[in-house]
Amino acid sequence: MKRAIAGWVAVVLFGALPSPSVAAEAFHLAIEAAKTGELPAGWSMAKTGEGPGGVWGVVEDATTPGGKALAQTSDQGPNPLFCLCVADGTSFKDLDLTVSFKAVAGKLDQGGGPVWRYKDANNYYVARMNPLEDNYRVYKVVNGKRTQLGSADVKRPAGEWHVLRVVHKNDQIQCYLGDRLYLDVKDDTLGGAGKVGLWTKADAQTRFAGLRLTTAAPSLQQSSEDQLPTTPAGQSWKLVWQDEFDGDQLDTTKWTPRPDGKRKGGWWSQKAIGVDGKGNLVIKTFMDGDKPTDGCITTQGKFEHSFGYYVARVQFQSQPGHWSAFWITGPGVGKVGDGARDGCEIDI
Repeated sequence: MKRAIAGWVAVVLFGALPSPSVAAEAFHLAIEAAKTGELPAGWSMAKTGEGPGGVWGVVEDATTPGGKALAQTSDQGPNPLFCLCVADGTSFKDLDLTVSFKAVAGKLDQGGGPVWRYKDANNYYVARMNPLEDNYRVYKVVNGKRTQLGSADVKRPAGEWHVLRVVHKNDQIQCYLGDRLYLDVKDDTLGGAGKVGLWTKADAQTRFAGLRLTTAAPSLQQSSEDQLPTTPAGQSWKLVWQDEFDGDQLDTTKWTPRPDGKRKGGWWSQKAIGVDGKGNLVIKTFMDGDKPTDGCITTQGKFEHSFGYYVARVQFQSQPGHWSAFWITGPGVGKVGDGARDGCEIDI
């Protein structure tokens, strides 16, 4: 969902909405009893394309809750090769699937993701995130030909675990990274039920864990357009400004941090402001000696707009005693000294 923000804005905490609730679990990747170097029971390897590579097996990984992961371990795959590992006894149509992945290595490619509605090695859907290319994409593979259905620019580091989620209901496919919806597409090419599995490309050496899915009425999130109010006849909303907080640094062409100094009830500090590399702006509260300290950023002087609709995902602290806010205020605030004449502020 895009975050369209108009006016100048001060954001104190930026997070993500909770993901939609899911029904009872229908399938999960069980590797606790599997031996290192072997496939879990009921899983098999396959390839789309020809060439060496595509070697799957269970590996020890202390960073997973169970201490094991299912991995593609070969570094020999050529660029056109898609490496598959499929749960043979599965058959699902509409589903809500999550899986954690960690990109370990790969010169040609990295990352990977789940496959579903898998008919055979040449016909299936796949959603994959690639830290080497900084993108997240969903494809259909039909008769061995891969066709892109949607793409989003996303930066996530290799060597760390990330959670992918796919919700497919009828012809609508929504793909999440963490709790955030990045891809929302429609395609009805591959109807009916199919197997689920895992996918990598070329020489990507990737680990997977925690694959789980449900099937009972997957919940689709509304797109940002559906959540906007109804416009007058003949008019429509236009996105005029946004920030997805991608990367690991604040975009200072859009935002200005408040300078360090005293504020009402505490102190501002730019040390409190950061971007976590996962699409979130995080502003912390801490004690600097005896000074309660936090931070603030604004679009003042960089983006100011009189009318519009403001959309943001904000997660505030659960502890008492904080004074966090999402502000919309006039550009003249503080110049007169009377809030009502300065332009007021709207706080959440």
